[in-house]
Amino acid sequence: MSRSTVRARSEGGSHQRHSPTFMKSERNPDGVPKEVVDGLRDGTANRRSQFYKDITIPFYGYNRPGRWYPRAFGRTGGVRA
Repeated sequence: MSRSTVRARSEGGSHQRHSPTFMKSERNPDGVPKEVVDGLRDGTANRRSQFYKDITIPFYGYNRPGRWYPRAFGRTGGVRA
């Protein structure tokens, strides 16, 4: 091991790719309003559990009339003492 050489290979991580933005701007007039993006940021930063529940229920269609979902939906498991 004292004479071994370690070589690393780059996979292009030094480049920065600019991902498309979905927020409304001059370059993207059809984007999502800033207030909506700020709400997403606030939800994930300050109310993560409730945020994911609020996003997930409509995504899976549980908010449709006549649909049922378990009350434990979105809760983490636990052991009762």
